[in-house]
Amino acid sequence: MITGTPVAFHPAWDLRAEQITTTADGAVAAMGQGRDILGDPLKALVWLTHRLPAQDIALRAEGIVLAGSVHASLPLTPGTDFCATSTRLPGVLLRVL
Repeated sequence: MITGTPVAFHPAWDLRAEQITTTADGAVAAMGQGRDILGDPLKALVWLTHRLPAQDIALRAEGIVLAGSVHASLPLTPGTDFCATSTRLPGVLLRVL
């Protein structure tokens, strides 16, 4: 998992419209929008918070929750440079060793 500096959520953001573009060695490998996660990534998180108590599981403040993915998984080939960019979130760079 790759993590970075937390970004404060602003209630006015429409996460459904958040565009994510992933490139592999500079070529577009996949694209998607937040609405590709159950129609709205916040709905996925709400579902989780209602489902976990039935399993006797609680979220912790320091935990990381992934709402889902806006596109299918990509093969991680050694030597490939991946970059994921977003409408308003900071980009992520990954070099597969």
